[in-house]
Amino acid sequence: MARLGVFVLVALLSAACVSSPAEQERALKRGADLYIAQDYTGAMQVFRPLAEQGNAKARHMVGYLYENGMGVSSDLAEAARWYGLAADQGDAESQFALGYMHHYGRGVPQDYQAAARLYRAAAESGYALAQANYGFLLALGRGVPRDDREAVRQFQLSAAQGEAQGRNNLGTMLRDGRGVARNDAEALRLYRLAAGQGYALALNNLGQMLEAGRGAAPDRAEALRLYRLAAEKGEAAARANLQRLQTTTAQQTSGNSEVQLKRSAGTLTVAALINGALTLDFTLDSGASDVSVPADVLLTLMRTGTVREEDFLGQRSYRLADGTVVPSHTFRIRSLRVGERVVLNVTASVSDVRGPLLLGQSFLGRFRSWSVDNQRQMLLLSEQ
Repeated sequence: MARLGVFVLVALLSAACVSSPAEQERALKRGADLYIAQDYTGAMQVFRPLAEQGNAKARHMVGYLYENGMGVSSDLAEAARWYGLAADQGDAESQFALGYMHHYGRGVPQDYQAAARLYRAAAESGYALAQANYGFLLALGRGVPRDDREAVRQFQLSAAQGEAQGRNNLGTMLRDGRGVARNDAEALRLYRLAAGQGYALALNNLGQMLEAGRGAAPDRAEALRLYRLAAEKGEAAARANLQRLQTTTAQQTSGNSEVQLKRSAGTLTVAALINGALTLDFTLDSGASDVSVPADVLLTLMRTGTVREEDFLGQRSYRLADGTVVPSHTFRIRSLRVGERVVLNVTASVSDVRGPLLLGQSFLGRFRSWSVDNQRQMLLLSEQ
């Protein structure tokens, strides 16, 4: 984490302290003044003795300074220890901070169950960012059973407090119709609010909505601007979208496209660019309900940052050609490009590492029509 919660700073600057004597109150304010003046060494010298006496707010500040290497060498394990002490005293900011460390394995082993427990405790205290993160784990089924409706409720609580991440996450649930009826107009409104707060993922999501014309008329120029802003903030998916849209030709929005096919082992394959990051040959399979991607390809996409946790959609059952029904995890491909045609938000299933790459109906079905010219070995795609 790179920010000091307003909740903590306000508490430190106030004259009120839950259980400390007057001298501790004055010391907390003195430590906060030193922190604001960027004298982190002095702040640590004030907060550390108070933390050792059991003051929860001082314990949080000691953890925060250790986490961010302010006034001391960065020590994530020591930060987690101090956050844990304050969290046990019911300090919501520390519960969130320690939950975040367990969520991402920073200074402690990655533990989704511990993260969910701590996020929930902080969320129940009304901490908006914890509500957003707890909802995020509920939506993914990480550390807790997947519960889209409860995830939506947590995002609503967070969004109501003006938290950008809560607004963005609620917008995504409305966009995808998960735990709530699909509502593109409301998703767009929430993305706009979060994007206005500078939240990079919301800038990218808003760009995708406007590019696809969901909730508003298509606006490729505005989508390009939003992708650029998000990319400048380090959002990997936005960088891919920006590159893709910058190289888009007029064929992407009108007319028909022809894409060269290749014949391999008796099947027809076509090159496809996944999330602007990885080009692979897919087998054309009109009988497959979704695009199918082997697990090792998915891992590569995750390592490049073009598939994120929020892209996972859960599990579905698929019927194979021999009638066998098998379960498979599914995820969202943010953009899939074949020739000059780009389709956004394509559902894909995950096969084992030996499975083929299949271009199924979750891509092909997004076109008005498609066909194969066998003589020329050409895939013909009509308008989307």
